[in-house]
Amino acid sequence: MQLTNHSRLLKAIEVGDKLGIIKARTYQLTREGEFDEFLVKVGDRQYRYRPDGLADYIARGGRPGNSRQSTVKDISNDNTN
Repeated sequence: MQLTNHSRLLKAIEVGDKLGIIKARTYQLTREGEFDEFLVKVGDRQYRYRPDGLADYIARGGRPGNSRQSTVKDISNDNTN
């Protein structure tokens, strides 16, 4: 999957707002792998989140999908922009 418009990705504070949690909890859940299916790594310690994946997560009641395998997209060294 190629992402060309990074402005469409959500920040941790936006994810927290949608889930009703504080930013620190968003980061904690990120580190625990809870959001791997819609997580996009944009730097060494920078993360963004795909809005469509977050919507799916919320639709499932805040539970990860059936597949717990890591689908984290790392674009920190991606030169295809």
